[in-house]
Amino acid sequence: MIIPSKHEKLNESLIVLGAEILNGIKKKGRLVEDLFNEFKVKHPNIHLDNFFLTLVFLWLVDAIKKDGDLITYK
Repeated sequence: MIIPSKHEKLNESLIVLGAEILNGIKKKGRLVEDLFNEFKVKHPNIHLDNFFLTLVFLWLVDAIKKDGDLITYK
């Protein structure tokens, strides 16, 4: 969900998901597909749309960048 509400599940929040994605790419860049597959193991109920919304959010706040096919921590 883009606009938070008091009924939103915390583990589905873009900020929480973003923090976990940043932890996954902090040491080295990752392919988007590999990152999603690893993320899907930890959070089986997360949809691809939420994952990409989280990546867009991280890119907008200048936390990640795209280097070729890799997503890297900025």
